Amino acid sequence: MTKKNNLSKLEFKNEGSNVEISIYGVVDAADISAKNIKDTLDAANPENITLRINSVGGDVQEGIAIGNIIKSYGVPSIAYIDSLCASIATVIAVSCDKVVMADNASFMIHNPSTMLMDVLTSDDLRKIAEALDSMKKSIAQSYLSRGLKIDEKKLIELMDAETWMTADEALEYGFIDEISNPVKAVACATRKMLDVFRNAPDDVPTQKEPEDPDNPKEPEEGKTLDDLMQQLFDTVDEIKKQYKPEKEPEPKDPDNPDDPQQGIENIFKAFFNTTKK
Repeated sequence: MTKKNNLSKLEFKNEGSNVEISIYGVVDAADISAKNIKDTLDAANPENITLRINSVGGDVQEGIAIGNIIKSYGVPSIAYIDSLCASIATVIAVSCDKVVMADNASFMIHNPSTMLMDVLTSDDLRKIAEALDSMKKSIAQSYLSRGLKIDEKKLIELMDAETWMTADEALEYGFIDEISNPVKAVACATRKMLDVFRNAPDDVPTQKEPEDPDNPKEPEEGKTLDDLMQQLFDTVDEIKKQYKPEKEPEPKDPDNPDDPQQGIENIFKAFFNTTKK
């Protein structure tokens, strides 16, 4: 079963005869998938298709399939690159008739890659290399088929080097058709996800790493109990600044001593015996 990526968001919006598809996050078989996009387009039968892209890339085969699906409808299509368009997301973008990129967005092309976490023979590795070479040719052909302003040799050089482009550079090479006004950059990946690339710029917006309940975070190195308690007190002080005293605590009844649970509650009351201003 494919695990859903919590950073991915695929949204559809119908506006008359136009369908707008927002591809925000990782292209995969769980959320931003060819099947989900095809099912929606089949149901809508649009006369125009608009894509909004902010994606770090993802599954090569899913991305190529999405691009081919967009083309197969034979209706006018336009892609807006809102922030990041990297890896296989660029293939999805160039599948549209027109590509518009925000002035402050990023466009990255590179060679396909894979992660190996298994015991493999030399024959296994050769098959994987051949598959990657085949994917590289398919990706390059997707770029070339839209009519770039560079030849195939220059394109391969850019892919080999993992090239991150500004909007001006993407326009100069012919990957996009137009530059739009800057938009507020929204993170679509974590720093760990960007670190799989060799040349990812430090200024690309990132999200915090999502919590994994199966792998809870280890305590910060070098933090003592005193440090953690001080953090707690500082946090409580910040909260109390937003509140005012509620009332003086009632005097204790000597004939009715606090039970253990009441004692715990009193500890919290000592911190939070307040009401909101």
